[in-house]
Amino acid sequence: MEDELRTLEKELAETKREVEAVEEERRARQEAVRGEVEGLDIAWREGVGRAIQVEVAAEGLRRQILEKRRGGVRV
Repeated sequence: MEDELRTLEKELAETKREVEAVEEERRARQEAVRGEVEGLDIAWREGVGRAIQVEVAAEGLRRQILEKRRGGVRV
């Protein structure tokens, strides 16, 4: 039983080392691409903001056209 326990303890220690190595590699990879991800996030947010601005402007033009049509002006 003691031999089996020692074997299991060695396996556990090795598994813990492997988990730590995987975690370290994951952290390193995340850090390596952090700037790119942040840049992409900023670009996406700016793109969404511009799309919203275009939609607002288009809606403003639609309203102006409707108002002119209601006023009898041919557009």
